[in-house]
Amino acid sequence: MAAGEAAFHPQEIDGFVVNPLIHTGLHVAVEKQLFQQDPEEVEVVFKALLEKGVPRHEAIHRIAGLWGNLYFLSVRRGGPLEETVYIEELKLLMEQTENS
Repeated sequence: MAAGEAAFHPQEIDGFVVNPLIHTGLHVAVEKQLFQQDPEEVEVVFKALLEKGVPRHEAIHRIAGLWGNLYFLSVRRGGPLEETVYIEELKLLMEQTENS
C-alpha cells in the first residue's frame, strides 16, 4: 500500500481506532458551527475550554465527540440529529469544564 493510500485507512491513535476521513469531517462540522455560531452554545463551550487551558485541537475534539456520537446515533435511527439533545450535552460539558 502506498503512503498516500494509508492516509485513508483507519489508524490507532492513543488507543482508539480512528478513520481519518471521519476525523476530518468531524473537525469540519465543528469549525462550521463555530464560524456560523450555530448553535451558539458551541462557541461558548469552545471559549470556556480554551480559557481552562485546553489546547484548541483538544477542544474541537471534545465538542466533535458529542456531535459525532449524536450524528451517528441519528443515522442509525434514520432520523434527524436532535439539536436540543446536542445543546444539553454541550451545557453538561460546560458545567464539567467550569468544575474542573
